[in-house]
Amino acid sequence: VDALVELVESSSMPVFSSQRLVDQGNAAPGRVTVPIKDDAAHVVFYLACLYSDRENYSSLFHALKASSIRSNTATVPFLSR
Repeated sequence: VDALVELVESSSMPVFSSQRLVDQGNAAPGRVTVPIKDDAAHVVFYLACLYSDRENYSSLFHALKASSIRSNTATVPFLSR
């Protein structure tokens, strides 16, 4: 993540950020934020781990699911074997 921040800060290339980051004051410094108003504009993120490692990541999965439910912004499907 630090390398990405360094790249963003040292270049003039366009940068996209979520509304959540902008609302938290994490907009890219020195950049103009242009909101995407299209209702069809969205992104889906997938998070996966090996079935054998599921216990190692259970707290992360639960935190993401709880955050998603609270913000009502996404559905987090949980698949099991």
